[in-house]
Amino acid sequence: MNYRKVSEAVRLGIGFSTSNRETEAIAAGMSVKENLFLNPLLWGRRFFSPISSKKERSLTFPHLDKFGVRPRDPDLSLDTFSGGNQQKVILARWFGLSFNVMVLEEPTMGVDIGAKADIYGLFKNVTEAGTSLIIVSTDMEEVVRVANRAVVFFQGKPVKIVEKSDITFNNLISIASNLVPMATSGGHN
Repeated sequence: MNYRKVSEAVRLGIGFSTSNRETEAIAAGMSVKENLFLNPLLWGRRFFSPISSKKERSLTFPHLDKFGVRPRDPDLSLDTFSGGNQQKVILARWFGLSFNVMVLEEPTMGVDIGAKADIYGLFKNVTEAGTSLIIVSTDMEEVVRVANRAVVFFQGKPVKIVEKSDITFNNLISIASNLVPMATSGGHN
């Protein structure tokens, strides 16, 4: 996939959530509701086409409830929330809409165990509703838990496709370990 514009991918039903939550996904100092509706293209609006604060607020509560965001206050600054709740707001921004495919880069990095469980539940709900997820993750346990198919990459290239029945922690570690040349110490092989 090589899209020249984000709007082109969005129009085709493809969304993307970055792993760099703090620098690329949230607007520090802005409220939860402002972050939720940050990109007007996602909500079928043009740039510089404002949504009323009242409508923004009324649309925010269902998302906070559906995605289990705590505290349930759309006016609080998102950067005061835990990493897990920040991630839920980011996912709500995308999952609140009907996308065919979502690409999620390290979706649970830096979130606690409870938030991870909530996020995995969200994955289940959106896939059951027909959205395909492509999850880029270095967390083998996460891959084992959520993947129907895993693709192991080495130096940016896919080297092994692993089907659901073969996705185990040990199998993934074995595949990944065999891709990296062993370093020798002291000149001995």
